[in-house]
Amino acid sequence: MGMDIVNLNHLMETLKCLSDKNITIIVSSHNILNIAMLSDRVCLLGNGSIKCLVDIDKDNPDDSRSYLEKLFIKYYPVREAK
Repeated sequence: MGMDIVNLNHLMETLKCLSDKNITIIVSSHNILNIAMLSDRVCLLGNGSIKCLVDIDKDNPDDSRSYLEKLFIKYYPVREAK
């Protein structure tokens, strides 16, 4: 979601409205905070497979962000350079 703040806010509001109508939305992003604010379920993918699928609390994005960061570190550890 690399865009200016006006369009990002518009996109976030649009996605929230769709979510409130129980419409499933699939978003691919590396921006964990935006995902935490929008999502109630998150799937981490890697090498063509599901690494984990978790429910999160979008009403508490700071806790969700921290939780998602820990999951990301768990499933995608930093590799040392050769």
